[in-house]
Amino acid sequence: MPSSPLHFVLRGLSVSQIQKCIPKQGKKSAKAVVVQSNNPAGETDASYNVSMIDNLFNSLRDLARKGHLLKAFETFSLIKLHASSANHDVILHSISSLLYSCSNLKSLPQGKQLHAHTISLGFENHLVLVPKLVTFYSSFSLLADAHIITVNSNIVNPLPWNLLISSYVNNGLHGEALSAYREMVHKGVRPDDFTYPSVLKACGEKLDLDFGREVHKSINAAYGHRWNLFVHNSLVSMEMLFSGIEPNYVTIASILPHCARVANLQRGKEFHCYILRREEFEDHLLLWNSLVEMYARSGKVLAAKRVFDSLGRRDEVTYTSLIAGYGMQGEGKTALKLFDEMIKHRIKPDQVTMVAVLSACSHSGLVSEGNALFEKMSTLYGIVPAVEHFSCIVDLFGRAGLLNKAKKVITSMPYRPTTAMWATLIGACRIHGNTEIGEWAAEKLLEMKPENPGYYVLIANMHAAAGQWSKLAEVRTYMRDLGVRKAPGCTWVDVGTGFSPFVVGDTSKDNSNDLYILLEGLTDLMKDAGYVAGENFSSEDEVLEEIECCNM
Repeated sequence: MPSSPLHFVLRGLSVSQIQKCIPKQGKKSAKAVVVQSNNPAGETDASYNVSMIDNLFNSLRDLARKGHLLKAFETFSLIKLHASSANHDVILHSISSLLYSCSNLKSLPQGKQLHAHTISLGFENHLVLVPKLVTFYSSFSLLADAHIITVNSNIVNPLPWNLLISSYVNNGLHGEALSAYREMVHKGVRPDDFTYPSVLKACGEKLDLDFGREVHKSINAAYGHRWNLFVHNSLVSMEMLFSGIEPNYVTIASILPHCARVANLQRGKEFHCYILRREEFEDHLLLWNSLVEMYARSGKVLAAKRVFDSLGRRDEVTYTSLIAGYGMQGEGKTALKLFDEMIKHRIKPDQVTMVAVLSACSHSGLVSEGNALFEKMSTLYGIVPAVEHFSCIVDLFGRAGLLNKAKKVITSMPYRPTTAMWATLIGACRIHGNTEIGEWAAEKLLEMKPENPGYYVLIANMHAAAGQWSKLAEVRTYMRDLGVRKAPGCTWVDVGTGFSPFVVGDTSKDNSNDLYILLEGLTDLMKDAGYVAGENFSSEDEVLEEIECCNM
């Protein structure tokens, strides 16, 4: 291959750097550029080619995740130029990433182009791509196309059918959802936990009692009486609709806080609309307090404040919910103004209110204000400080770096320190580099032999941040002797048809590739917002590497 000035300039550059040159040079020279710049020795062996394809794929995923769709497609062209039959999975997952990005960016022409390409490659019935195609067309409400893809795929996995049925339900096409379910069963595809909630919702909305009973029988045949919780709840909801039973204000008030706890703000907004339509709910302050709490816990303090301002009557619960919301957002001064307004209106704070306002001071660094409130709790408001209030003060001093004061609070208070209180102090010592008080607190915490593995990890991180590798090894040995193991982080996400668990490092789900692309994107957004990881913090893997180096 003849050399050119461009080849010499680009020689040794990374794929991401080369990508910046591709639009100017065109696809024809791009092939030569990638090969010669990344392989200056002229190697053509298979191992090098695989490495280059992997680098291109990583570049494509990064571009697609960041919304640079044009460059992502250009990278895909390069992958196709160099890929062989051995790179089948790379082509497959490249198309998957691009389809996911097309759905998010509402790029219909590019997505259709990819669909045509999957057909030309013979991938149109592949389990990796069919769900992506169904999701893609559903995102444009092209449900007829999504239906055709699902039916023609002949895949026995229920995932594409679940996506199709859910899309019909979300678009209010309940009859079509039930027809799709019939077709699914007729084709021998077995429904799963994510199929039934959507189907039951469609039955309830369509008031098709006969079909609902038919589905109920199918669930009994599949599960016996060991129903999945979400399937069970869907059955209850369907029966309520059939019976004409509507939720009262107590039911709604009980549900709203849970919408915040599982990060389902959309469902909370739907309940808000339902409340506004029901005139008989207007005078039930319990319900409106729950609504304020729901928005505040979800981080939507402006929405919470709008509901708060619309109320003609408020009590200590109303104020406490909004104060807590502002506190979580770091708006401690606004929280204090609300507290003062509450006192001005002669609404007496309770113990929960004081926890909320002290916590708000802690999160905003309002040390003097928080300490003053704590000291006059009993005299001004008649509230004897409980262990929760002392915990807030320990956190207040700890965050501010006043670790000796935090230690004094713990040693002089009339309560036995809790494990959480010791953990708060240890975390503050790690941040501020005070190993003396940190080791003292760690010793006290270890004496309690807590079952929560997070506490041991916290102590280990403190030792790691201080470079105390031998002490870190002692903590790990202590954990092993006690039989304590670090549990992987886990959360639950509402995917529309129920809650799906998400565990750190889990790659077993069909859509794991998309999930990790999304998480990488969230990491970038955090960095763009100004987040900087602590330089003195070590991950567990880094800690283990350091221990190995010390023992060599």
